[in-house]
Amino acid sequence: MRPRHTFAGSASAALLAVAAGGAASAAVVPAFDLVDDFLKVGGNYNGPGLYDVFDAATGLAVADGVADIAVSVTATGLTADDGNNVSWVATTGTSGTGLVSTIDPSFVSGGGVLANNGGHRVTQTIQIDFLTLLVEASDVADLSWSSGNSAGVVWEHSVMEFLDAGGNPFSPTPAIGSYATHTPVGGSASTGNYVADGLGSVTAVGTDLTAPGSNGSMDAITGSEPDTPAATGVAPATTLIGGIRFTHGVDDVRGVNNGDTVFTNTINDLDLVDFEVVPEPASALLLATGALLILTGRRN
Repeated sequence: MRPRHTFAGSASAALLAVAAGGAASAAVVPAFDLVDDFLKVGGNYNGPGLYDVFDAATGLAVADGVADIAVSVTATGLTADDGNNVSWVATTGTSGTGLVSTIDPSFVSGGGVLANNGGHRVTQTIQIDFLTLLVEASDVADLSWSSGNSAGVVWEHSVMEFLDAGGNPFSPTPAIGSYATHTPVGGSASTGNYVADGLGSVTAVGTDLTAPGSNGSMDAITGSEPDTPAATGVAPATTLIGGIRFTHGVDDVRGVNNGDTVFTNTINDLDLVDFEVVPEPASALLLATGALLILTGRRN
């Protein structure tokens, strides 16, 4: 078992210190995929809220009455009518492949937008905060998503951020400009993040009919690509990881002759290895929280 860690956290990171005379030892889980082994299993995920994943006494994936993670979902740009005949809806859920963010820009009436490249943007951010888990950078063995920057008639882009023990990004969140002004990153912009933002995923922007281009270079991240905190510059391996924040965005760059579309973004895997599950707060040596997210994307 690795050494214990004590750290100060923000309001978003819970913390318990050592109890006088000692504290109960934590169970060590050798490997667990929070997506495949819990969130998408048996209807476990039902939206934002608290989730009891582990038994702290055994480390098994059995509820013990104490919440282990908190899922929060926020969105920007949602509206019943954006002024260009588009109504925007964003939802989350699960599929056979993972935890899904869906952004649906449907027409208010008729069959198209009123003006080319209206540019309205909607983002949806999924954040998972650890409430009773302590995870180090070396514990995050595999983070994978698909279609974070997929080819289509609108512009899809995504930002994934590892979070520190206080639930904050290791670097300022990368800014995504408008389609006309943005300079793509297509990788790690700074410590602790990945950006999927290729402009070539959509073509003929500004005309009456946009067309799908090609998936961006960071459209999909699997176990064969850099997908760990260390790959984004987080060091050393004992750095505490609070979790992940994943922001899925869609800019409506369609022309007046384009039809409907829906984009989804899915986190496929989030594998953790050799991490500690802390006993319930009354007897815990340490209680840490952060944010674990979501990610990935796929266009329907």
